[in-house]
Amino acid sequence: MATAKKAVKKAVKKVVKKVAAKKAVAKKVVKAAVKKVAVKKVAAKKVVKAAVKKVAAKKVAAKKVVKAAVKKVAAKKVVAKKVVKAAVKKVAAKKVVAKKVVKAAVKKVAAKKAVKAPAKKIAAKKAVVKKAAAKKVVVKKVVAKKVVAKKPVAKKAATKAAVKKTVKKAVKKPAVRKAAPSAPATAAAPAAKKEINPAASWPFPTGGRP
Repeated sequence: MATAKKAVKKAVKKVVKKVAAKKAVAKKVVKAAVKKVAVKKVAAKKVVKAAVKKVAAKKVAAKKVVKAAVKKVAAKKVVAKKVVKAAVKKVAAKKVVAKKVVKAAVKKVAAKKAVKAPAKKIAAKKAVVKKAAAKKVVVKKVVAKKVVAKKPVAKKAATKAAVKKTVKKAVKKPAVRKAAPSAPATAAAPAAKKEINPAASWPFPTGGRP
């Protein structure tokens, strides 16, 4: 009986040892698993941190890109403003030049008018002088015509005197000879008439001065 009890005790001890050994192995396995999980967690944390860093870096890069784009837009606006200002200045300069050109043209027109006015005055004076000269010429012609008209009157008086003399001579001569010289007297009469009316060019219808 004692030996049986000893054997049972030994068997129980062996079983306990085996169970303890199994528990120790299980604990080791659990510890190893825990360590693996912890390692995995650490690795996961590192991966997350790296991803976060990448996202942050991308955000920073995006912000830099946005800032650069904003700067470019601002620079373009500044350039556009400068271009607009330059265009405005050019337009203003052109307007000033156009005004100067218009003023110069107005001055030229005024100068031409100023030149034409004295020229017109001179032309008017010349016309007046020409008219006066023409009037003088007309007066001279009229005076000349009057002189020419006076000459025929003198000639008329001379011819009348000559006719009277011839008539007296014819009266004094005998009646026989009176018939003979009547021909020269009659022939002299047309000549006398021609001499009496030599101013056929005179404008009066009577042929002599009024």
